[in-house]
Amino acid sequence: MPSSSSTALPRKPRNDSRAAVSGRQGLYRFPIDRGMSTNAVTVERLRSIGYELTTLAEMATQPDRYDGAIPVLLEALSAEQDPFAKEWIVRALSVRWASAETLTPIIDELLSLKHQAGRGVPNLQWALGNAIQVLWDDREFERLVSIAVTHGFGDGRRMVVFGLSKSTRPAAVSALLSVFEQPEVTKLATDALIKLGAEAARPALLELLNDPRDWVSRSAARALRTIG
Repeated sequence: MPSSSSTALPRKPRNDSRAAVSGRQGLYRFPIDRGMSTNAVTVERLRSIGYELTTLAEMATQPDRYDGAIPVLLEALSAEQDPFAKEWIVRALSVRWASAETLTPIIDELLSLKHQAGRGVPNLQWALGNAIQVLWDDREFERLVSIAVTHGFGDGRRMVVFGLSKSTRPAAVSALLSVFEQPEVTKLATDALIKLGAEAARPALLELLNDPRDWVSRSAARALRTIG
């Protein structure tokens, strides 16, 4: 049974019926009674093995490790159908110390949402992409590049593009340059090239300085100023 010093999650008082969570555009809010409350079975399973919580939001936003919860969360990820509920499971799995086996089912989930729409799906796509960039592992490089260069994954794709900044494969630079001119990912591709310090991208970026599309030329200039 997990020790109380490492797994007991504080019951934080709430002033209203909504939970604030850091997300794509800073702090944004979701109703507690949608998504979090539908994780009731998962929460009960976690409580049964010693984790004191009332919603998965408490687990997803607290600093202590909860290794013993990962198998339960992965099982819930596979079984859950509601996108709002699944988003909170994904958030709880978006921790750098999660096992390497955590990344593969998260990639599978995002691939299953290609060209999907509906309430809750865009946020779930983003959460899955964010989890991927947190858990990045080059052993899944080919599948991750296929997401990065393919439309249909919403904001999940944008986060995977940024995740390429964690790759040690030379092909990551080529993948980022291949999507650099696509406005929905240009900024994150630029950020990723900067983070990589991608000297190999200099020739292509120098050519893009003359691109007639303003967002492309300005992004190329920004990357070159930082890369040197």
